[in-house]
Amino acid sequence: MIAGGAEQNAHVLAATGDVDGLADYIDGHRDALEEERMVGPALSGVPLHAAVYQHQTETVAFLLTRGANVNARASVGHTHYTFQDDHSDAGRGRGSYHGLR
Repeated sequence: MIAGGAEQNAHVLAATGDVDGLADYIDGHRDALEEERMVGPALSGVPLHAAVYQHQTETVAFLLTRGANVNARASVGHTHYTFQDDHSDAGRGRGSYHGLR
């Protein structure tokens, strides 16, 4: 469990920048990189989107080395490239997961 009792999953680990925990989670869950969950208000995507949304640059780099799909699209049609541009101020200094489940 993550602080506050949140369920441990690849999205929460990516959003919080827990690269070590994410590595362990991915090793035990083959489909973790492709699983879609909420990454922001009314927005779902893969763990890569969660890391981008929370400005976790080291986590983004880690996910890419582990084979995250750079062309994966969030529920609004964004890839992580356009998602980063459109949400450049999102999450900065907020210290929350923005509804990750």
